Amino acid sequence: MKVFNTPIQVRFSDTDMLGHVNNSSYNQFFDIGRYEYLTKTFGDLNNWKERMLVVVHIETDYLKPVFIETNINVETQIAEVGNRSLKMRQQIVNDKGEIMVKSMSIMSAFDARTGQSFVIPDDWRERIK
Repeated sequence: MKVFNTPIQVRFSDTDMLGHVNNSSYNQFFDIGRYEYLTKTFGDLNNWKERMLVVVHIETDYLKPVFIETNINVETQIAEVGNRSLKMRQQIVNDKGEIMVKSMSIMSAFDARTGQSFVIPDDWRERIK
């Protein structure tokens, strides 16, 4: 499945007292990558205020520290599509190609009008391919 690459600018407010990117900032970086992936993949298909994908689970592995001067990108791809949910893999990679942080999230198809999950439609599945 396709991989989206989103450049991230590390800001001073993303860092802790040691100059490392704070662990809470990585989720924001992954959110930016997720947003880019979803809007570019589904764009004109859906009204995200009614039918959407919502994060229901996240796992993160911190492999190497990222510092404010590190150039990073978030790589995002769908790893698996189930009936009502999908697995999204993301990783933060520096400009040398080293994987700094990895994340796996499960996203559920959710209808805001009914408050229920729904079966992922075929047109969404086609866009993911």
